Amino acid sequence: DVPFETVEVDSIDDPNTRALALQSGDVDMAVNIAAGDMDVFRGNDKFEIKEISSLRDVLARLNQKPDHILSDPKVRAALISGCDRESYNQTLLRGTFITGSAPVPPSLDYGFDQMKDPNSYNPERAAKLLDEAGWKDEDGDGIREKDGKKLQLHFVVYNSRAELPIYAEAVQSDLKKLGFDIVIDTVDYNLLDNIGIKGEYDLLISNILTANTGDPELFMKGYWMTNTNGDNPQNGSGYSNPKYDEKMHQLSAEFDKGKRRQLIMEMEQILLDDGASLFLGYPQTNIVSSKKLTGVEMYPSDYYWITNKIRPAK
Repeated sequence: DVPFETVEVDSIDDPNTRALALQSGDVDMAVNIAAGDMDVFRGNDKFEIKEISSLRDVLARLNQKPDHILSDPKVRAALISGCDRESYNQTLLRGTFITGSAPVPPSLDYGFDQMKDPNSYNPERAAKLLDEAGWKDEDGDGIREKDGKKLQLHFVVYNSRAELPIYAEAVQSDLKKLGFDIVIDTVDYNLLDNIGIKGEYDLLISNILTANTGDPELFMKGYWMTNTNGDNPQNGSGYSNPKYDEKMHQLSAEFDKGKRRQLIMEMEQILLDDGASLFLGYPQTNIVSSKKLTGVEMYPSDYYWITNKIRPAK
């Protein structure tokens, strides 16, 4: 039984425009409504809201190839320690995101609460690490230098998800206090993959679905397993750790669920210890629909929006 003759799917990149289209009745349902727009729909008897902890991870990949500033582990540690991720998620994003601290989100059972983040928020430690790494503000302009080079990093972002520029600007503001000059480069989402593969960034924001099937193996491989001779092209950051690669090889041949879980947890801890990436937060994903429809649900894997359960309300 097919309830509709046609379904029109509009691709509306701007989150505010999505919310306006829903309010005006131009669309009947919309996903990923921004935190700042949700109050319009809460308590409104014309709309229904479905929210769920997603399988997504918002992170910034850190380019640590030898010719990049972030190849120095002390600078990476300082950068991560200088970011007040709790404030980003609880204040700026109004508690619609869980504070980032590990690769795999807490919606999956891979030891989120057992991970130890050596680079939790500590701006005093961050400043000391930068001093130790030789970055100092010699000319008094607020930006640190080393060997005549400014501590300037380019942060590549895209805007189709409302939280991403908020995160980027918050990181920029926090790190400026420590003497970083973070330049935000906004690009079209369609360019992102190629930029990531080529490593044309210092920081690159990503909103990643970590486990389409409930298992994060492909996510853990794609972004951090050593890219040897181009066989793992998504890892354009230059991150490489032989211990991590060895565990990845073990994981690919292991079928026992308990052993797989343990291996993934050990790999997560390696990434945290290495300061491999800046894990910003994990979204509560949402779908808002007109009450002209029934049967609209939000699922953890956010590809399942249009189903045969959606029907016109009687």
